Parts: sequence; structure tokens; C-alpha cells
Amino acid sequence: MTDKGTDYEALLERIGKVERENRTMKRVALALLIFPLAFMVMAQSPATKIVEANAFVLKDASGHTRARLWFGLKPTKSPAAAMLTFYDATGERDLISLAANGAEHSANLNLGGLITGAPSLTLSANANGSYASWQTAGNKQQGIQLSAETGKSRLSLSGTGDPMKGGVNMTDGAEGGELHVNDGQGNAGVDILAKGKDGISISDREGESVLLVGDHLSFSDSQKNLPAVLYGGHDGPFLNLADAQGFNIQLGVSKTITKTTGQHLTSSAASLRMFSDKGDLLWSAP
Repeated sequence: MTDKGTDYEALLERIGKVERENRTMKRVALALLIFPLAFMVMAQSPATKIVEANAFVLKDASGHTRARLWFGLKPTKSPAAAMLTFYDATGERDLISLAANGAEHSANLNLGGLITGAPSLTLSANANGSYASWQTAGNKQQGIQLSAETGKSRLSLSGTGDPMKGGVNMTDGAEGGELHVNDGQGNAGVDILAKGKDGISISDREGESVLLVGDHLSFSDSQKNLPAVLYGGHDGPFLNLADAQGFNIQLGVSKTITKTTGQHLTSSAASLRMFSDKGDLLWSAP
């Protein structure tokens, strides 16, 4: 019985050893299967890296700045605009600038020289509309400006920096259009209106209207008098000629009041009437 018990215990020990070896082999095989799969999954997943900085500067071999991603010359603690600027070979003159203003919800693209003030082409857009302008050196003289806002578009040609002086300004909107041509002082000019009160107005260098064309045609002198007025009124047309003393002649349909009787009289288009400086009727025919 002793020998049989010893053999039985040895058998049990061998079986336990074999089972332990089997479990170890299974674990090793499972590890060999999982590790390559995990490595393949990790290799397919792109690595995410975040680089944080206040500015990025691209320089060439000579040390010249050729491009810059920054917040401008004087950035605040929370700058509104972020800029991307490209420079020339010297690194001193900007050639292209792209700015995005988060506070104003606007974007601006400048080709030429936004910082150095060189001749440039600027394209911009904000919540109100889009704009394009061509400017000469120093941004002192505005060449051409195009704008398209909500319900209104404009074309301005100017050589003074002010579209209302020394240039041409055309505006079109839901109510109609306008055309203004002015001198460098903004006084002498021609205005054409096609909205509300349609008409043409010509002003002298003092800013006074010398010719007005609308529902009537009038000429004025330097003393702001109206020596000649051709009116196409509701009752009929008439021509009025007046001098500086107040005497005037009316040819055509006109209305007068007789001082003695208070009677209202309307003349025909073939009538001619002469009035004194007091407004009294001097002569009439027929």
C-alpha cells in the first residue's frame, strides 16, 4: 500500500505540473498574439501634439524674418486680432498680411504693405459687408474703393484720401442711386440724384448751387439770387427772369393776386407779365 500511495502522489504531482505548464503556455501564446495587434493599432493612430506660443517666426539662413504668425506690433493681454505676415528677402518690408479680428468678426487681406504703407490692394469683410480698395504709398491717397453693404453698394475714385473731395462717388441702394463729382475742396461739383427728389445740381467753388435741374430748371448768381427759373408746375409752365433789385418778368402760366380786389388770377401759357420790386403788376399781355 505504501508503494501504491507513493506512485499515486507522484502521478498527481506530474499531472499538476503538466497543467501548470499548459496554463503558462496559453498565457505566453495570448501575450504573443495581443502585443503585435496592440502595436499595429498604436502605429495606425496619429500622435496628437499641441504647441503653444505667443508668436511663430520663420527665418531664412541669413537670419531674416520671412514670415510671422503674431498678434501685431502692440499686442494686449487679450488681443482681438491675429495676423499672418509674409516679408521680402530683407525681412523689413511686409508683402502679404492676413488679419482676423475676433472682436469685430472681420477679416482683412492686404497685398503690398499694410505695415510699411506701400501701395497695396486690400480685401476685407465684416458683419456689415465686403470691401476692396487700392491705395497709393503711405495710405494717404485713396485710389479706388468698392463696397457692398446690406442694401447699398458704392464705388469711390479719389486722389485726396476723402471720396467726397477730389473724386467721384457713386452709390446705389434700395431707394435709388447717386453720383457726386467734386473738386479737391469738396465745394465745386456735380451731383446727380435718382432717389427721392431726382435732379442734377451744379455747385461753384463757394459751394453754392448755380444750376439745378429737377421739377424746375434754375440758374443762380454769386449773390445767391435766382435770375432765371424755368418751372413746369402743376398748373402749367412758366419762365421767370429777375434782377438784383427785385424786378421780374414772368412768361407763361402764373398766379397773381389783385391787391384792390383780392382776386386770384391765373394767366395762360401765352401771357407775359412784368412786376415791380414791390411785387406790383406793372404790365401784362394779354
